[in-house]
Amino acid sequence: MFSAQLHVLTGALAGQAFNLIDEPITIGRASDNLIFIEEESVSRHHAVLKPESNGYVLHDLNSTNGCWVNGWAVTDALLRNGDVIRVGTFEICYEAKPAPPNATHGAATRQVSVATPKVIAVHSVAGPISAERVPPAKFEVGDERRASAVSIPPRLRPTPLPLPQRIIPIPPLPVAPVPESPRQGAPHGGIRFEISYSTSGDRFINAAQKLVDHYEASATFVPFMSYWPTYDSMTNAQSRWYFHWRGRVRINDYPDTDLSYVFVHVYELINNVGVKNESDGYEQLRKLWLNYRERFTKLDNYLIDWISDYAILNKCTIDPLQVYREAFERKAFVSKPDILLSQYETTSFAEIPISLVQALSDYRIQKSKFYLQGNQDLVGESLSKALCQVDFHLRTKTGMGIFGNFRPAAPCPIHRYPFHSAVYAGTGTLLTVAKVYPYSTHAPLREFLTTIIKHTENVLREHRRYRGKLRGYELNAEIAAVIRKSVLEIAVPPAPRQRIEVDMERIEELTRASDQVRKILLEGADTEAVRRWDEMPAPVSDNPPIERPEGTPAHLLTDLNEINRLLVRITEEERRLLEIMRENQWQCESIRLAGMFPGILIEHAVDHINEIALKFAGDILLASEGGKILVTDDYRDELEFLLKRIAASTAQPIPPAKAFTGLPPEWGQFMSRLKENQLRTLRAIATNGQSRDEIRKLATEVGIMPETLIDSINELAHETIGDIIIDTNSVPPVIEEDDFEMVQKALALTT
Repeated sequence: MFSAQLHVLTGALAGQAFNLIDEPITIGRASDNLIFIEEESVSRHHAVLKPESNGYVLHDLNSTNGCWVNGWAVTDALLRNGDVIRVGTFEICYEAKPAPPNATHGAATRQVSVATPKVIAVHSVAGPISAERVPPAKFEVGDERRASAVSIPPRLRPTPLPLPQRIIPIPPLPVAPVPESPRQGAPHGGIRFEISYSTSGDRFINAAQKLVDHYEASATFVPFMSYWPTYDSMTNAQSRWYFHWRGRVRINDYPDTDLSYVFVHVYELINNVGVKNESDGYEQLRKLWLNYRERFTKLDNYLIDWISDYAILNKCTIDPLQVYREAFERKAFVSKPDILLSQYETTSFAEIPISLVQALSDYRIQKSKFYLQGNQDLVGESLSKALCQVDFHLRTKTGMGIFGNFRPAAPCPIHRYPFHSAVYAGTGTLLTVAKVYPYSTHAPLREFLTTIIKHTENVLREHRRYRGKLRGYELNAEIAAVIRKSVLEIAVPPAPRQRIEVDMERIEELTRASDQVRKILLEGADTEAVRRWDEMPAPVSDNPPIERPEGTPAHLLTDLNEINRLLVRITEEERRLLEIMRENQWQCESIRLAGMFPGILIEHAVDHINEIALKFAGDILLASEGGKILVTDDYRDELEFLLKRIAASTAQPIPPAKAFTGLPPEWGQFMSRLKENQLRTLRAIATNGQSRDEIRKLATEVGIMPETLIDSINELAHETIGDIIIDTNSVPPVIEEDDFEMVQKALALTT
């Protein structure tokens, strides 16, 4: 059995703890939830936690904003100790510990037999005991036998369920209370528990202290992979290699090894085993990270935060935020970008890494065709100078720079428990890492920086006589003049055109790195954005990739798959709108479009298309200028190619109606109205039991999702035959049993 708690890390409930019980726990905005969160980003019935034999499973209840675990969107997830759950804008840390082996669970009363404690003190203050006034229990971090119901806070709802039905009482222990005067500030009428147990963390530290000087002069490398590596999980051969390897690391030699060995040594260091003082411990952790991070990139996801935690807890003289600056300089994963931004509030923009500025923008310049055609250095230098000049201009005019003019209303604290997911035996006090302004999610700042980046690139495009310009922004004339002047001061004369060979693998690598930072900024900066290495799923593409035709110039059709992902997600009306734009040389009056599409609001359609374009292509697709809607220049070649491809696929000849005269009239009507792609899909389902890949390929050809393609067949069947003919609940989809013979007969007439 397990005992578990939820610790709220962010939002209005930060610091609250909830004990989980042996029945489903509902979370949501409605007052009938066991955990009631009154916040608009949370759905009325957002999620439920269900107890299983091996822990709790989080189920998303079709919520609007979804459920996230360690930065990954999930619908169902088995939670593990230390997982960070995000519900709306709230972050909650899940802590689960196995209950003691002698725990008993009765029907009416549940009791937990607590392991013999090292220290126990119970302090009572005179007065009636009230659940609302009982302070939460205090425990040591790493405790694997944490009692699950010492002081459960009341449910946050107007009419809380009677607490006795939710309390798992700790049976009396033969230890006398220690008399103590009420502490100043302690709530009157409450009970304070301070309990500490012997844990696996303690056992690890005890063993580590005994083995602190152990060294193997020679050993052979033995692979070692463990989810939570400790000495106990090693074989004798692995132990010999570990102590040999650790000895070499201590003399600044960092041989190849497995990641699990590295983590065991990290656990020693964060518990101050084998360190001379706090400065030595910090430096050992830092060197271990720097020497192995390129071999094991996932170290960035843990050690950056852990090194900062170490500096805070051990009161190191070095700034705890220094490791974040060092990480960003090395283009490492940084989970708390606002920590970095807070360092530059009073400095010149010249000191801010340009990659950090780009990550704050809603425009991904790394995907720009102009940028990729050999202009990376020019754009980087020009953008850096433009930002500095705009910042200086604002300081001269308003007394504040960019950050000062676009500062959020109030700073927010960044909280976390120390050494998340590590084997650590210290105290579990919630750390306040920093109190910073949430610049990374502040829309006015993001919009302003996006405008500066786009206008800087447009000035360079104009100077280089590059076809097309970026759209969808408005800029103050003074700021525009400052940017133009600063850019033209360093822009070189136009170079003769030459064939550019683009390293697509390098582009994809840079794009993935940029997308990771951008995702953190847009979806919540205070989450662990990566699963543990043994939990990370392989990426799944919703449609097969589209290959660029041979002989395509390097600067054309570079975003085929990004634009195709957009086309399969927009509606039929929105796709028809794009076709109209293509037929009208990529621009059309807003009034004319409104007349052509009376069933939709053009502004809403444009916003929806642009929202998807920003997600997949890094820039808007449609811009409004002078009463006209225009297609962004950079994506016109992709749209031309894909829309023609869709039109060609749907325009292929269909067998004439007379070919189906041998069928019942309704079936003849159904077959004669099928489009070519629908007919091929129907044939794939009827003749191939493994039709999923083929259906996805057919859907890609016409620019729609596979589910939409199948639904279109069923809709036509319902209209003509009176019922659907494809069972979509089957995986893969199959022809309904009652219709299979008729479908086979009809398909035979099409060959």
